[in-house]
Amino acid sequence: MSKYYKIETQQGHSKSFFSYIKKLSEVSSKQEEAALIEANLSALKDEFKSGTSESSPLFDSSRLYRDTSRDMEGGSAEMSSSERHAKEAVVRLLHAEMTGGGQALLSALSIHAVNLISSSYLLSKKTGYTAVRILVNPADALYYLTVASVQRDLRSDNYLEVAAALDFVRQALRPELLDVVREDVRQLLHYQASRGGAGSAGGGHPRAMVRKKVIEAMHAVYAKVHFQALADMHAAAASPLEEDAAGCTLQDFRQALCDQDPAVMDAALRFFAAYVSHHQSCFNAVYSARSPSPAADAALRCLQAQVDLIPSFLNILRQVIERRLPNSYDYHHTPSPWMQMRLVAMVSTLAFFNYAYKAPAGSGAAQARGVQDYNSSLLLQVVDMLRETIQRADNGMYVGFAIICEVIFATARLLPVMLDYRLQQASVSDNAEDALHNSIDSLFVLCSEAVTKFLASKSPNVRLSGIQALCFLSQQQNLYFHYHNKASTAALESDHDAAGAAYFQDNYRRLYVPHQMQVMECLNDDVQSDFMTQKCAVTLLFSMSNADNAKAIFSRLLLFIQQKRGGRGKTNKYARNADLLLLNRLVLQTAKGCLTLIKTFAQSPIWFVHALNKLMLSVPQDVVSADTDVQLLLKLLIESDTEMPAHAGAKDGGLRRECVFLYYVLCGGEVPTATSSEGPDLLLCEEARRVRRRYREHLSFYAANNHGGSSSTDVPECMYRIGAWVLGEYGYLLLRPSGAGNSPASFFLTKERLLNCLMDMFEKSKSRALLLSNESQCWLVSAVLKVVAIPAANGAAAARDAELREEVAELLEPFARSRCVDLQQRCGEAVRLLRHTAAADPSVVPHVLPADGNCLLVAVDPALRFLEAAEPG
Repeated sequence: MSKYYKIETQQGHSKSFFSYIKKLSEVSSKQEEAALIEANLSALKDEFKSGTSESSPLFDSSRLYRDTSRDMEGGSAEMSSSERHAKEAVVRLLHAEMTGGGQALLSALSIHAVNLISSSYLLSKKTGYTAVRILVNPADALYYLTVASVQRDLRSDNYLEVAAALDFVRQALRPELLDVVREDVRQLLHYQASRGGAGSAGGGHPRAMVRKKVIEAMHAVYAKVHFQALADMHAAAASPLEEDAAGCTLQDFRQALCDQDPAVMDAALRFFAAYVSHHQSCFNAVYSARSPSPAADAALRCLQAQVDLIPSFLNILRQVIERRLPNSYDYHHTPSPWMQMRLVAMVSTLAFFNYAYKAPAGSGAAQARGVQDYNSSLLLQVVDMLRETIQRADNGMYVGFAIICEVIFATARLLPVMLDYRLQQASVSDNAEDALHNSIDSLFVLCSEAVTKFLASKSPNVRLSGIQALCFLSQQQNLYFHYHNKASTAALESDHDAAGAAYFQDNYRRLYVPHQMQVMECLNDDVQSDFMTQKCAVTLLFSMSNADNAKAIFSRLLLFIQQKRGGRGKTNKYARNADLLLLNRLVLQTAKGCLTLIKTFAQSPIWFVHALNKLMLSVPQDVVSADTDVQLLLKLLIESDTEMPAHAGAKDGGLRRECVFLYYVLCGGEVPTATSSEGPDLLLCEEARRVRRRYREHLSFYAANNHGGSSSTDVPECMYRIGAWVLGEYGYLLLRPSGAGNSPASFFLTKERLLNCLMDMFEKSKSRALLLSNESQCWLVSAVLKVVAIPAANGAAAARDAELREEVAELLEPFARSRCVDLQQRCGEAVRLLRHTAAADPSVVPHVLPADGNCLLVAVDPALRFLEAAEPG
């Protein structure tokens, strides 16, 4: 006797099935496996065709069915040969489906899986249910053939058959088929002893496993019918609150909460958790559209109708944390952690919607509970239970940290409730109010201590949990003001309301502002920070930004961008596994956030200028938009007063003058050396050294990451445009005025130096040493003409101006033949103006291009009547 025969007889498989498995284990390629599966399906099809005769052992209908009353409870007699062959054939079909072969044959053979459901053998029945769910398309008409078998199994006295049918109802049946079996499912919750069962103490099927699966099946029915109807906003407002279109009442789930078996209670809690979460998301999605909606009103009424369950949820939560449930529900010495998290989330959400929002007028639920809207006793119970939960969950385990995070989320949800409670001045005793505020304060302290412990942990997962908790806290703050700016029941209309809002913001800041430095440390490239932690830290820093900490946060995020783009940070096992595409997206997201940050919280005009320059040198060039961001900077310079100090302590000149010298140095303007300078030139050299020292790291970073480190003076094209515009419009502010002398207290530039700076850009662009677009070259042309148009101070300077005009004309003449029409026209007009018109009358150029003429109102004649005075020809 061979060993294969021994294995075959021990396992109870047929010879053909064992041979098929043996051949599958011997294949050496995917092609051989596909060919074997195709051949197997063809053979099965022939066997099923021949099995229609009475003599075939594969599908003998006379032996396929039998009386289940002869079975023992939960058991099954030994299967016949035909039954075993039919089950093995369906298993082979499942294998073919899993490997993806023979799809055409599988659709034709799926009917035999449906037939196997009618088997009276439990193992064959469960195999048939599984095969139908996997092989048959949910929209296929074959599902209609399963309804009779499902109904028969739901009415069976064998609880294992009932459980198999309930699993199939939960996983596979469509909504229209659920209408047929829904009553049979509900009857299992009202199981009578007359059916042969002993009945449970609280009613329902005597087996807890069946009652649990009934709740899960009803949950699936509710999700497929009621939740989908509410999401689609079809007649959601007219639906009763206690019964949906599928006939499953919420009272059945409420009754299951009182079941003596914890598994059934947990199944009911999972339903209510999904119920609350779905209606909350529907309300948030519809309510944020700033328009009244029946779906939002229905979702709000559904949530507020379940507020009376809060005491029951709190009672269950107390039983869990006091370890009254069996030890089998413990995980890492933590009692039922997932049940705790669901209960905490549900209690906080229901309490928030009960206190913060009111149902529309005319709704029965809101009117019946109107006197309880601001009763502090229920809220005090919720807060006390959250305090006890967070204290008991601090056991040093990861699952305990998860419970603490959920409590922090719940605290963030309930903090707006405290503001509403304070604004509405509920008629409660002072002692009760003081007790409630004391409980809230102690809960804040526990949450803050927990976040501090999370952020100080060496585990990346724990640090990420702390950052996510703070992110959720900030999101809740923004959502609260977003909603209550529109809500008529919580509008801040008086000074007392404004004081309450300040109290609200102060309590939020107590939770996340003290952790700013710890969050910044999460951006470091070390073994304690991974990609996801850094991403959440960046998002949190933007949420924490205000006028006080904007400068520190911007500096840290700018360093983070440079580390990620330049690869100067330490690489660790997390960074090596990070996807490059995700890293680039994070850098881009951080850069855009920094741009918004400096626009929103600019401390002074000159800080905004320096911050935008550093950002342009550190981020990709497409982040800073030339149409919006650059124009914002130019608008700031135009609208600023010439004498306005750039910052506190500015010793010479205003914002415009400081910007002129700043961009003169950044764009490569000539500065005398310190050894050959004295007086004003020495001061000029010192100021230039100060600017270069401020931007040394950023210029080096830009050169290293954009030009291979060949030049440390090259700057982004946007900065060249800004520099050209500033030098052209306000360059005259740095020219030495007549009678200024050689005072060492201030420094000046010369007209030649300004023109040389701009003309060097043209020369580099012409020689391809500097790649500037045609639009940027047009900006340079306008700037050069405005500098040339600055009036001369004396006769010697006027003679020098004539030479400068000729030099500029020679420089611009080659660009007058450019392929760019705009650049060609500008340069052509400039050469004509400088060589011919200015030679005849030098005062024309200053008249056409006056100093600081960007704000002058120009009278435009649409009819062009000035042409009538022109000479004909």
